[in-house]
Amino acid sequence: MLETILTSIAAFAGTNIDDLFVDVVLFAQADGKAAKRSVVAGKYIGIGILFLMGWLGSLLVKSFSSKAIGFLGLIPIALGIWHIFSKEDSEDGSTTHSKGLLINTALMTLSNGADNIGVYVPLFAGFETAEMIIVAVVFVLMVAVWCCLASKISDLPVLKRFLVRYRRAIIPAVYISLGIYILVKAFV
Repeated sequence: MLETILTSIAAFAGTNIDDLFVDVVLFAQADGKAAKRSVVAGKYIGIGILFLMGWLGSLLVKSFSSKAIGFLGLIPIALGIWHIFSKEDSEDGSTTHSKGLLINTALMTLSNGADNIGVYVPLFAGFETAEMIIVAVVFVLMVAVWCCLASKISDLPVLKRFLVRYRRAIIPAVYISLGIYILVKAFV
């Protein structure tokens, strides 16, 4: 059991360390508790789907092509372009902003998930049902740790001022760069 827990922690951390910067940017956009909850919910949705895809993939014995998964890189590129041409965020921090953060977070987590699936499929293939339950519990806890860490980093005063001031340029740049990275990683 301890081996399964440690392996799960390592798999989660190793496949999500690159998401931490994106998560910090997403939390910096969150201008209230409802918006922060939306980022957390989006992260859980994204990781949940990746977990499910990894588990199903392990059952289908690596049926996912890394090149096909690479096309997920188009999602953050589209989000970045959308941010460039979208109006400024709503002034009242309305639910629309929160819903947008939920969807953006889930899509960004999914789009950067090729490495997750690439690790999860072979890892999960070696686990029995009881071990998969342990992995699921560890992942739920690790998402909470990741969100807490990203939120705390985004709340650093100097960083928050910088991110808020330049977010109209930073957010599309991060999204588009991430999309290009995912595509290059899959096809080169």
